[in-house]
Amino acid sequence: MEEASVEQPIKEQCENQPQIKRPQLHETAERGDVEAVKRLLATSSVKINSTTKQGETALLLASWKGHEAVVRLLIEAHASINLKDKDGLTPLYWASFKGHVAIVRLLIQWKADVNACDKKGFSPVLVASQKGHESVVELLIGAGANIHLGTSESDDTPLGIAAKNGHIGIVRKLMNAGANIHHPNKAGLTPLILAIIGGNAEAVKFLIQKKCDLGISKKAGYSPLFIASDIGHTCIVDLLVEAGAKANLASTESGDVPLGIAAHNGHAQTVDRLLQAKANVNCRNKKGISPLYAASQEGHMDIVEILIEAGAKIYLATESGDVPLGIAAERGHLSVVKRLLQANAKVNSQNKVVK
Repeated sequence: MEEASVEQPIKEQCENQPQIKRPQLHETAERGDVEAVKRLLATSSVKINSTTKQGETALLLASWKGHEAVVRLLIEAHASINLKDKDGLTPLYWASFKGHVAIVRLLIQWKADVNACDKKGFSPVLVASQKGHESVVELLIGAGANIHLGTSESDDTPLGIAAKNGHIGIVRKLMNAGANIHHPNKAGLTPLILAIIGGNAEAVKFLIQKKCDLGISKKAGYSPLFIASDIGHTCIVDLLVEAGAKANLASTESGDVPLGIAAHNGHAQTVDRLLQAKANVNCRNKKGISPLYAASQEGHMDIVEILIEAGAKIYLATESGDVPLGIAAERGHLSVVKRLLQANAKVNSQNKVVK
């Protein structure tokens, strides 16, 4: 299952690498040397919009480093505010990414393009949402930032990214601004599913309150409850069940249900909670694998015990005729074998599917 993420910008990756010699204006702007910048701007030879080999202007570097006074000097000297570097990054992008609120405000006042994206479709509001810079997000929304813009590769939106990273204040602001709560990225992951993947119960609770869809994502082919069960986020499973999520919804491709995937992955508390929510203890996927078979295969003795006590049929076989006792013996899970035998599993009970 693919997870959404914002790629770390190239400048951030190379921040500590040796730098090629650059124009003096760029060096002083990056250092935040106000007096030196003033002296250079007073000379007739300085080219305020000149760029480094990476396409960086002095304004971009000052915005990246958070030097508000230098940014103001450069803007007032008519630096081009929307020039991009070779990666498509603008001064506003960098100020938003780094959380430099005063510089973001200043750039907006001077009509910076709030929707200028980099080459991969990352906008200022998206990177601010990913980094948790709530005040920056608020400024960008107020300036007309398009909160529906998704990235080129994955179509992740600010709401999905904020939900995944647990930035609940930003989630609220984006929702209040009209963000689409149902929007799936290219992998079919909705903001709710992304919040679940991130393990952010508060974001999940808020999105549930806003009436997000608890059913199967058409693109992804599974439900939010399935994802929570797969990961073992029992507290989120509780929230989803209490909100009315159906415990027996099977994934489109494999036919796996929440109980089956939780049993397979060894999430005992989640298994117990799903059974309380009336999950079918004997539900099988498209290969005929039951929760008990999955737990026996992986040697999860505690879950085997829970399922047997809940009425799991020990003779249920897969499409190929394998039964829990057989797979447990094959994998060498002795304690599971003993428990199945105590439950009256027969040593020769195999090669017949019990319906």
